[in-house]
Amino acid sequence: MAQSERGAAGRKAYDAFISYSHARDRAIAVAVQRALHRLARPWYRPRALRVFRDETSLSASPHLWTSIEQALASSRFFLLMASPEAAASPWVRREIRYWQEHRDQSTFLVVVTSGEVVWSGDDFDWERTTALPPQLGGWFREEPLWIPLDQDRSDDDTRLSLRNAGFRAAVCRLAAPVHGRAPDELDGEDVRQFRVASRLRRAAVAALSLLLVAATALGLVAVRQRAVAIGERDRAEQQVRIASARALAAEADGLAARDPVLAARLAVAAYRLDASPQVLASLMRAVDRHRHEVGFLEREPTTPGSDGRAFPDGRAGDVRISPDDRLVAVGSHSTGEVRLWDVATGDLAATLRTDLRTGSRESVRSTFSPDGERLVITASGGFEVWHVADRRRLLARESPDGHQVVQTRPDGGAVGFLELDRTGVTVSVHVTATDRADAPFEKVADGPDAERVLLETVGGPEAVAADAVMPDAIESGVAASAHRVTVLSAESRVETWDVAGGRKVASRQLSGTTGRWSALDTSDDGTTVVVGDDRGQLVVLDGDLTQEWPSGQLTDTSSYVDVNRDGSLAAVSDIAGNVLLLRPHDDRRFDVLPGTAGRLEPDGDAEDQRLVPSPDGRWLLVHRTRATELWRLDDRRLVAEYPADADRVLRATPMPFTADSRTFAVASGGRVVARDVDTLREVASEPGSSDLVEQASAFARVLGEERVVVRNLADQSNEVVVVGPRGERPLFTTTNVTDGPRGHVVVIADHGGDQRVHVWDLRDGSADEPTGFDYRAEPAVVAASPAADRVVIGGYGPEAEVVDLATAGRTRLVGGSGPAAWMLTEYGFLGDTDLLVQHTVPHRDANDFRNRLLVWHTGTGTLVGEWPEPTRQRAPGQQPYHVAVAGDHTALTVRPDGSIAAWHVHPEAWARSLCATFGDLDEEQRRLHQPEGSRGPVC
Repeated sequence: MAQSERGAAGRKAYDAFISYSHARDRAIAVAVQRALHRLARPWYRPRALRVFRDETSLSASPHLWTSIEQALASSRFFLLMASPEAAASPWVRREIRYWQEHRDQSTFLVVVTSGEVVWSGDDFDWERTTALPPQLGGWFREEPLWIPLDQDRSDDDTRLSLRNAGFRAAVCRLAAPVHGRAPDELDGEDVRQFRVASRLRRAAVAALSLLLVAATALGLVAVRQRAVAIGERDRAEQQVRIASARALAAEADGLAARDPVLAARLAVAAYRLDASPQVLASLMRAVDRHRHEVGFLEREPTTPGSDGRAFPDGRAGDVRISPDDRLVAVGSHSTGEVRLWDVATGDLAATLRTDLRTGSRESVRSTFSPDGERLVITASGGFEVWHVADRRRLLARESPDGHQVVQTRPDGGAVGFLELDRTGVTVSVHVTATDRADAPFEKVADGPDAERVLLETVGGPEAVAADAVMPDAIESGVAASAHRVTVLSAESRVETWDVAGGRKVASRQLSGTTGRWSALDTSDDGTTVVVGDDRGQLVVLDGDLTQEWPSGQLTDTSSYVDVNRDGSLAAVSDIAGNVLLLRPHDDRRFDVLPGTAGRLEPDGDAEDQRLVPSPDGRWLLVHRTRATELWRLDDRRLVAEYPADADRVLRATPMPFTADSRTFAVASGGRVVARDVDTLREVASEPGSSDLVEQASAFARVLGEERVVVRNLADQSNEVVVVGPRGERPLFTTTNVTDGPRGHVVVIADHGGDQRVHVWDLRDGSADEPTGFDYRAEPAVVAASPAADRVVIGGYGPEAEVVDLATAGRTRLVGGSGPAAWMLTEYGFLGDTDLLVQHTVPHRDANDFRNRLLVWHTGTGTLVGEWPEPTRQRAPGQQPYHVAVAGDHTALTVRPDGSIAAWHVHPEAWARSLCATFGDLDEEQRRLHQPEGSRGPVC
């Protein structure tokens, strides 16, 4: 047997494959792998066995399962780290399924780390076995080898070491079939190899002593080589950091749906180790996933799920936002508690401990009074009224015998009860007020119409209309607001009904998920709908159901949703007890400059506004048709506004800031005026002109700096000229040119002359001799970096590349849907970083009429990611494609509604945003996920 297995080993890349739960058994899996490497290892071999474990044997790859499948096919034995967590893991189950389909039971070994494994006759006792997945039932013909390793999980370093007798015995039993030897023989071989190694070490010490004199003589050589060694060490450490960062980024993407908080923290941790394109892509995806999330008010460490595992008592259920949006009331299961959370701070403000009790799958429900002073808390057995400010119980009442609470009036002023007979049929309906303890229980109806009368009496006309369409809706899938009822059907369709007319006014099929939608609510004003599915995915729709966008991620099935009056705030819980707070209309990816929304042309298109940031990124000039605005970007504040001289300003104005960003110029009142940017004091002025080049000359003179501009000649040719304080001087004439965005680095592509891209650096105030390069295909768009060291050129097709002006090296931009899918596009470099942004208009044949903001890594040409504009356009071109980059951190665009968006496009801003929402890794997470030597805070 040993000989045949050694022969198999020659054909297999791995002796064993370890399958385990990362969340539960990572530490044990690491220790077992290390022990199998070392046990009975000959001194001349690096390891006794080759053992596959995904974190050490896989590189970062988008094809994760393919890599794991190859490892399984190349392994002789399968080692399962058995625990309830592993039994529930879809990855572990998939790995076991592969082994069952391709191997026999004799190569399947089990290490029990937690839970129970009980063998009963010819199969496991599945009523008591919790550590194994059910798919192993009936597979084994006889009791398999399983080794208990479920000791306490203390931090003692020797517990999971071969120096520990219990752990050593377990590893010997586990390794014996892999080596093809008896456990005691294997243990003896390990002792023998240790003695051989000890003798060799003593001999080596003696030899080293003899070599000490020679080593001293070679000291000078070692000093010279020290620098080389340090360099090699630094490179090795950097490679470790890069590999660790990519592994963390891959883990962050894998955990996004199961543990979104840990996934966000790992994305930041990966970025702190290395800012490679793959890591930046993971960080950008994390920001995109959580762009509307304020944070978790309550978060359960584990997800119970719906597979029969116990739900914890007291977990969160019903959620309700106070009328002033300052508090969120979270009802609990079983315990009757209601927890009040402060929205501004995210802190627990108070816990109201009622005498109400519910089942493990029922939550107490809460309703605020319109003034927010009282909170009515209900369960099937009764209700209590609390004073919110001083956390005082005002009254408590039990349901009469045979009655249960089923309805609370929206203002909390009354509670309705159903009286049921022994078969559960409604007998009568009673209603009582909640403002005093002696309020009578008034019978309002009985018989078949009782429930309808209850809805009319307590719920109001919206509740009656909701009841009318309930047959087509799922549980928790009806919400009433502002004379409308919104319904979520089992077919994932959202419908809006008019209460008065009894007609359907809007309908939309939800998209973007493989799960089933499970909960819904709408704002009181009917403008915002929030929907959650059974995988924890959340989406937002506008009141007309024309727009849909993702808004957050829970860890389990969405159960309760509450949206405030105007749709600006939402709270959502899942069946695991997690509570997430959302801002459905706030997007952490960008800020909107205040007061800029609604800048539209008569035809409904966004106004054509030209955005010109200052060189230091602190200021922004917005050239509009009728005015020029000066904004301060650090606090998003409008500083000044000047009437504009017709719309020629949009086309003619050159860079309006000086290179030091201390002075700006505007055309207003027939003059070009230069002003101090801090005091707004006028420092120079010149008469304006209707001629574009003469107008540019006036700008150059008042600013005291030269500018490069293009003059359109009568014969349709173009003349490139320099204008400034010393007058005008022509550079060359050509048939056609493409010029880049305004700035102190000017780039112009000559299509009719020498087919060359020219770059002028104006940062010193003068247009010296340009640099440049010859192009291969006619550029449709060009842009230069602020440091005048790189140029991006894009053609009319899918070609785009970044050219290094110092080395003439070219890097193609690869990824995304390709420029061929875009009708118009514009680029901007993020300061001196390796990042480039691109703003695109979709092609007329595109299905999704939304502009997109793409981020590229110029060093590799890799697409880091792309963010679509949240609002769809009626058709391509409604939203301008212009993009302006302020410093190295902000990209500015005009949105479809005319507002100006300041996008946060620097990775450090992404990391800060995620840290502010999800916090830092805790100590246990650092120990499990960060590499040794790099453990510490990431926020």
